[in-house]
Amino acid sequence: MLNLTGVIRIVRPLNGLISSSTVWISFLIAGGDYRSGDGILAAIAAFLFTGFANTVNDIADIKIDKINRPSRPLPSNSISIGAAYYESFFLGMMAIMISALLSPMNFLIGAVALAFMLIYSLRLKLTTLWGNLTVSIIAASAFLYGGAAQDSLNPTLLPALMAFLLHLGREITKDIEDKRGDQELGARTLPIRCGDRFSRLLTAFILSIFIIATIFPYILGYYHFGYLALVLIVDLISFYIIIKLLFAETLDARLLSQLLKISMPIGIGSVYLGSLGI
Repeated sequence: MLNLTGVIRIVRPLNGLISSSTVWISFLIAGGDYRSGDGILAAIAAFLFTGFANTVNDIADIKIDKINRPSRPLPSNSISIGAAYYESFFLGMMAIMISALLSPMNFLIGAVALAFMLIYSLRLKLTTLWGNLTVSIIAASAFLYGGAAQDSLNPTLLPALMAFLLHLGREITKDIEDKRGDQELGARTLPIRCGDRFSRLLTAFILSIFIIATIFPYILGYYHFGYLALVLIVDLISFYIIIKLLFAETLDARLLSQLLKISMPIGIGSVYLGSLGI
């Protein structure tokens, strides 16, 4: 019998909601009306794309997850691998169909993102930095996808850049966390090839660039105090993580990764306030 809990858990609903919120807010940033069906459809597609990516990633990662994350749906047998294949196909097809209904640009961004998701899971995930860059590009494309639904990409470019940097920092942190399991499967991730110290320094550098990038919209007058008040929370979290990366003898990479994940919706909210002129 199909385990509904496994079907739901494998798509990571929280991640999907974050992606949906990102796309919907980027649609509003680009000038869209919150009552518009296009914005709602784009947000639904984002949830489906995220579910597809997470399901495909778990299929590809089943051996690693038996070591690093045995409680995940596939290694814990909450869902069969066959059911996961069917679910990923359904999610991907629905996401692409909605993208085609929205606009040619949405279809293009969605198709490229979906291709990157597959390439990442099947080829790039265990490589040095290329997998991290791919995931970060996919995350940044959520802002572009929302802007495309309103036929206005320019207002979403700066938030996309900030999302890219924040996700890149988190992806390398996750590689530090997963180092033991990745080593056993012959992966060539950055911490394995270059060591934890170099990975820490690079992540700290990326997050430092992120903090600087978040201040510029306020200094240049694009966004106002409401944006600054919220984004400073994200910056403080990032600064705390930088200090830990540089000086902590024992690093709780999982905690730092979770903190970066928590900061993402706060960052999205700050950009939305900025777009309202608050």
